[in-house]
Amino acid sequence: RVGETNPDVLRPLSYLDGTLPVMIRSARPAEDCVFSDPRKGGVLKLHNAAPWGSGMAGGIAVFNLTREQQSFSFAPSDIPELEKSPRYWVYDWFGKCAYSIGKDERFEGTEAAQGFGWYVLLPEKETLSCLGLTEKYVGFAAVESVVETPGSTTVVLRETGPISWLSHRVCVNVELNGVDVTALVSRKDLISTLTEDLTEKALPKKDLPGKDLPEENLLEKNLTDLGSDAARGGGVKKNAVAALFTLTLEEKPEKAVLCIKW
Repeated sequence: RVGETNPDVLRPLSYLDGTLPVMIRSARPAEDCVFSDPRKGGVLKLHNAAPWGSGMAGGIAVFNLTREQQSFSFAPSDIPELEKSPRYWVYDWFGKCAYSIGKDERFEGTEAAQGFGWYVLLPEKETLSCLGLTEKYVGFAAVESVVETPGSTTVVLRETGPISWLSHRVCVNVELNGVDVTALVSRKDLISTLTEDLTEKALPKKDLPGKDLPEENLLEKNLTDLGSDAARGGGVKKNAVAALFTLTLEEKPEKAVLCIKW
């Protein structure tokens, strides 16, 4: 209901302007679980892909529909659209840990009874592979471009927020939109992160457009920003959309330009 939506549930599904990060197709089951019944044993694995800068990255969702712990495995080749690379990063979105595997290796794991997981697969680059907005399930799709120059890597993302990147290297300097945030970057194992609180310190939050509009007008504005013909034409109930978009939206979120020096 309007006013009772938990924004923490919706935040991983939407950008700041209400746009949904959509992958390139409907999810497909992995070939090795097409003819098995995941209710009786094993897991259900669904894969998809999305643009990642000038390339293509992907993800695999793992569902355990049984009442017992199940083991599973997958390989980069399970996602046919994935950008070709000798090695890949596997990022456990819920576990917040990363692994480096070869193109022909299989990642192995276990899933708790009636549990689920989301694993992001990125081609492993020489300097870094940007996970993008790590608060979003498909946050890697926020990476618009990556420019490599001698001694530095510049990543442009569609908006600011928690940003992480994977690398075997340790950076010596980091700038976010021209502000030196080196001291605000944390590193755990192979994951470097600039958190939301830290980006807010570097980039003070601006007054948001529409914040003074009456609730009814703000809803209409949000529906327009969503750009959904179904929402505007009645294909989606307005009260359902209103409940979904009680998040504060920004018309044109500021892009994040991350410059990392090695």
